[in-house]
Amino acid sequence: MPILSNLKPRERNLVFATIGVVGLGIFLQFSDEGESDFGSGMGAEASELEVKFEDYRSQLERAPEILREYNQLEARLPRSDDGQRADLAFSNQLAQLCTDSGFQHPPIDATRISAIPDVEDYELLSATLRTEGTFEDTARLVRIFQNNGLILREMELSGTQDRDLVRARFTISRIAPVPQEDIERRRRTARRS
Repeated sequence: MPILSNLKPRERNLVFATIGVVGLGIFLQFSDEGESDFGSGMGAEASELEVKFEDYRSQLERAPEILREYNQLEARLPRSDDGQRADLAFSNQLAQLCTDSGFQHPPIDATRISAIPDVEDYELLSATLRTEGTFEDTARLVRIFQNNGLILREMELSGTQDRDLVRARFTISRIAPVPQEDIERRRRTARRS
């Protein structure tokens, strides 16, 4: 090296020592000991990923249980083997439950269908019905609604002073599967817009 040959031995030793110290510093910066400081941001991200992984793993371990619960819920959803629409099947189910409970032909408003946010396979069916009967009959009807997987969204009770009757107004809901052709139609409509 022609540059080093022009230096005095003391200056040459200083250059080698400087190069050695800088090299050692760079080596320590990227070695295992220095890497913990260098990659500290990566460590936090890795621990978050580990937590997510454990959560997913525990859900996968529960998969048979979740599938069994889903199948039980799906079995209780209104079905129309005869091609009847889900909203009509729901109204008929409500009428039948009321009749079985001793309430003959209660007025049932038209079933309202509403979408469930971020869920395209199922929708929410809701209907309002009015009954008049004893308190015990009304309580039995509420239990029947719950035992059949119905959602009691609203309940308004009023009584009379001269008779032991309770007038009730219920808003009942149920989750129902959306027919496959409706899902496909909605997807086509969404793509066009």
